[in-house]
Amino acid sequence: MDEALKVARLQCPAVVPVHDVGRENDWDYIVSDLIDGPSLAEVIGRKKLSKDAAVKIVAAVANALDYVHSQRLVHRDVKPGNILLNKEGAVYLADFGIAITIARPLNEADSLRGTLVYMSPEQIRGEGHLIDRRTDIYSLGVVLFEMLTGRCPFQGDVTSLPKQILDDAPPRLRTIEASIPVELEAICLKCLEKDPNLRHPTARDLANKLELLLQLGIMKRISELPLTQFLRQWAPEGYRSAKNFDALASLLSSFEDLTG
Repeated sequence: MDEALKVARLQCPAVVPVHDVGRENDWDYIVSDLIDGPSLAEVIGRKKLSKDAAVKIVAAVANALDYVHSQRLVHRDVKPGNILLNKEGAVYLADFGIAITIARPLNEADSLRGTLVYMSPEQIRGEGHLIDRRTDIYSLGVVLFEMLTGRCPFQGDVTSLPKQILDDAPPRLRTIEASIPVELEAICLKCLEKDPNLRHPTARDLANKLELLLQLGIMKRISELPLTQFLRQWAPEGYRSAKNFDALASLLSSFEDLTG
């Protein structure tokens, strides 16, 4: 109930507004807005989205998560079914039913709550002390992987999936869909690191990288030019000046780290 009250106080355009929380007949309930539109699960079940559309949706969810994390909450069940889109295309993060306060002590059973295919290694292991904002970043990385490739990184049943999530490296996205830019592949795979310390440090950091890809038109790149050469040839005019180009150095260096 403490978490439900915190969710009710969230004020973010990309989080479904909650108007009331309570308990009746030993059941907790949350009263929230009805979003007139499908879930992301319904959308990607009907058609594959463009890379631009996928990146925009994940960047919007990452920004929403950054706000949620700033309020010391972890969603713990980020998946396409909990991402909603209204008729105008606005993105909403929904269903905070198993959200927890960051650093709240969890027993092993509580740590294992979530949706298996989107769960992080620390959730699978029941390591409650490691469940924090980076857990949500892992799950959002699975969502991005699924939108870009048409499948989740790990596939199987309830017996085989946990071992894959714990022990196996996720497939390279470009082995499934060769048109995915190497920078986008690297950003996604960094979300899926087994070690939380190796993931993007914050959801805002993830959003910034994705938004930069969109601003620079990297999804439209059709060659394998080195990134710096591509930027000088194809980036928007405002980024081609020496001053603006140099101003991107700190962000672009992260791409170099990711892609080697």
